[in-house]
Amino acid sequence: MSIDIKDNNCILIWLSNTDKANPMTEQIISAIKTYYDNTKTQVVIFNSGKEDLIDNTKKLLSQNKDLKCK
Repeated sequence: MSIDIKDNNCILIWLSNTDKANPMTEQIISAIKTYYDNTKTQVVIFNSGKEDLIDNTKKLLSQNKDLKCK
């Protein structure tokens, strides 16, 4: 797990697949979200996927190119 604080307005939490499998991860995230619940700070969680990042990025770029050309 990686926690990155940006300008006191945003907290980025990066979770690996191993982090997601850890039962303590849910408790940690819940505590962070509760702590910042009534503030202007936004908590953003990014989850690692199981698919190929490069292949999916190529597909996304191709799809966006096709949409732009229509």
